Amino acid sequence: FLALFLFLVFLFLVLRQEIELPVSVKAQNKIVKINKGEGAVTIAKKLEEQGIIKNKHLFLFYVFLTGEYKELKAGVYSLSSCMTISEIVSKMVKGETAEERVTIPEGFNIKKIENRLEAQLGRDIDIASFTVDDYRSRFPFLQSAPTGISLEGFLFPDTYYFEPEANAEEIVSQMLTRFEQK
Repeated sequence: FLALFLFLVFLFLVLRQEIELPVSVKAQNKIVKINKGEGAVTIAKKLEEQGIIKNKHLFLFYVFLTGEYKELKAGVYSLSSCMTISEIVSKMVKGETAEERVTIPEGFNIKKIENRLEAQLGRDIDIASFTVDDYRSRFPFLQSAPTGISLEGFLFPDTYYFEPEANAEEIVSQMLTRFEQK
């Protein structure tokens, strides 16, 4: 009985150490997308393939032991191999997704908005090519706008949080949604 008890204590300590030690002390963040409906097994496999965790089985052991396998949220996360499994799980349970913060000041025309987005997101964003016709069916307030006009004046000035992979259409939709809300 004592030998079994000591073995279990030893096993617990080894597992705890493995769970609480990161893969690396020097690492860059990686973007990991967790899709809606993906379970703990799929998530563990993704994390192991990207080198963020050492062993998918340890990840699964941890999330099932803590019961947090039911709480993992979909989203785009910035994760690193210098994070422990418990830190990774905590981030996913809280839904702390990787989002880019962009502030669009009042008075910006569509070209200035586009320049601000490109500068802060670090990639080309073509929002000037969209017209009210592209969004008329989704946003009732655009019904009375003349055909073929740009979205200038409809992109609400505010602070936005965009996912790293957000495309121009998603960005415009978010800005029009905010306009509709306000």
